[in-house]
Amino acid sequence: MTDSTRLHTSPGRDLEYSIRPQGGTALLELSGVLSSGWAGSLASALTQQDIGIIRGSAVKTSPLKWSAQFEIKPRMARPEVLTSLDVPSIFGKPADYRSAPNISLKDYHLEVSPRHGGSLYARIVGADKIGFLVGILRQLSYFSLFPVEMKIETEGATASDHFWLKRIGNVQPTSEDIANIQESLFGLLAA
Repeated sequence: MTDSTRLHTSPGRDLEYSIRPQGGTALLELSGVLSSGWAGSLASALTQQDIGIIRGSAVKTSPLKWSAQFEIKPRMARPEVLTSLDVPSIFGKPADYRSAPNISLKDYHLEVSPRHGGSLYARIVGADKIGFLVGILRQLSYFSLFPVEMKIETEGATASDHFWLKRIGNVQPTSEDIANIQESLFGLLAA
C-alpha cells in the first residue's frame, strides 16, 4: 500500500481520510466527525487551490459523523499532487466564501422531503466551473441551511447537485427558510 492510498487519521479529531489518484483525478474519502459547515470549508479550500469536484456524495450517519467521497481534479497540476493535500487543516477553519465565483443556474427544484426526519430537498443545476459548489453552499449557509446529505454530479459543462438540507441542531427548515432560498436561487437563474 502506497502513502497515497493509506488511511490517515486526523490528529486530535475522530476523522479518517484517504486520497487515491485514479487516472486524471483523485478520490478523496472522509469518515468521521465533521462539524456543521465542513462542506463549505472543503469546497472553498479546493476552489482556492484550483481543484474541481467532478462528482461525490456525503451523508450524515449520526449527529456528528459523516461518510463522504469526492472525485477531485486539479485544473493544471497532475492528480498525484492531490495526495499532499493537508486535509485536517481544511476543517480547522471556516469556509472562505469570498473564494466563491459568481454562478449561474439553469434550473432548480425545491421540495419538502421526509428523508433525515424531515428536510428540504434541493436539486440545483448550473454551468459547471471550479467553485460552483462553494457558490451554492454560500447561498444556503446565508439562510443557515446545511446539507445532511448531498450528491454532486458533473456532466460535460453542467453541474447537477442534490442536497437534503436542515438547520443547525437537526432542525427542519421552516416555510420562511424555503421562501428565502427560493428567492435567492431564482435570482441566480441565467437570463
